[in-house]
Amino acid sequence: MACFLIRSGWPSLAGSALFLNSIFLLTDTIYHSLVGSTRQAVKQKLLTAFGPRFPYEEVRAKRTEYFEAHLEQHGLPVKTGARALLHELQLLKISCALATSSQRYRAISSFRNGGFHKLFHSSGLRR
Repeated sequence: MACFLIRSGWPSLAGSALFLNSIFLLTDTIYHSLVGSTRQAVKQKLLTAFGPRFPYEEVRAKRTEYFEAHLEQHGLPVKTGARALLHELQLLKISCALATSSQRYRAISSFRNGGFHKLFHSSGLRR
């Protein structure tokens, strides 16, 4: 029995499917409801959308694997002008803060890999 969690238009993180035990269509509505949510909220939303037999832990593990491979290959996407804005704010001595729903280790890793850690004063990002 094959399982697919399909997200049309997903950046090619191993095609567009996660292979597990059934087929689940991740619609735009469901996907957008997950963005910025906590891990617990995402789990609850997916279980509500797909039912109690949805293999959340397996799907999460596979998604994480694909996402990390994607970051390794392509890096973190950076909005146009983000670096220039942060650099200008630093020159003007205007303090900035980072707010993210990502896990701390992932946010720090992404900021370091993207070179953003040099634009923040927090010891957590500069280490």
